[in-house]
Amino acid sequence: MEKRSIERRRILKRARVSYGNGAISVDCVMRNISETGALINVNDGLLIPDQFTLHNELDGYKVDCEVVRRFGNSVGVRFVGEKTPIKSTRVQTINMLGDANQVHARENSEINDPRSTPTDNPPSVVPRARQKPVFGKRGR
Repeated sequence: MEKRSIERRRILKRARVSYGNGAISVDCVMRNISETGALINVNDGLLIPDQFTLHNELDGYKVDCEVVRRFGNSVGVRFVGEKTPIKSTRVQTINMLGDANQVHARENSEINDPRSTPTDNPPSVVPRARQKPVFGKRGR
């Protein structure tokens, strides 16, 4: 039976927990989220302090959180601050099974990188010639 007043949506997004004025950060995975909180998975839930900042770089925000519940590697958190926009640094490409509608999200540093030019071509891959396997025979 669901005890939450606001329903959480299931997601699977990489995020980052930071504390100690941003000096320490730990990678985590957001498993579900609502307007008031989230469930995150970390390698060791006991190392996460009671208050920290959760950075969701893909969606471009950070939010202050407090721990509500700990169970194993999962930590239930409540958002105690407003979501603050941050610069998105993650890159994601979605290709729907060869569909022409592709979504490309790139970080600004890639787009404005002076080292990359539109004329740069990736190196071509040349397949090796297929040879018959030799079992127990010496070359003739």
